[in-house]
Amino acid sequence: MINVGKEENKAISHIIMIQTEQKRDGDSVRLEVLEKIQSLVTAGLGLVAALAWNDAIQSLFVVIFGIQSSVIAKFLYAILVTALVVYLTVRISRLINSLKKINDKHIV
Repeated sequence: MINVGKEENKAISHIIMIQTEQKRDGDSVRLEVLEKIQSLVTAGLGLVAALAWNDAIQSLFVVIFGIQSSVIAKFLYAILVTALVVYLTVRISRLINSLKKINDKHIV
C-alpha cells in the first residue's frame, strides 16, 4: 500500500470529485440532447399525422358538400381547425400555469 500524506490525499479526492462532476455534466448533456431529439422526432411525426388527417378530412368535406362547394368547405374546415387549436392552446396554457403554481407552493 502506498503511503500518501494529507495534502496528496486531498488532491486525489479533489481530482476524483472533479471527474465525477464532469461525468455528471456529460450525462446531463447527453440527456438534454436525447430530450431534444425526442421533441423534434415527436413534432415531425405529429406534422406527418396532421397532414394525413388534413387530407382525409378535406376529402370527407368534398364527399359531404360536393366539389362545387369545396371552397366553402375548406373555409369551414379552416375555421373549425383554428377554433380547435385555439381552444386546446388555451386549455394547455391554463393547465401549465396551474401546475407551475402548485410546484411553486411546494418549493417554498
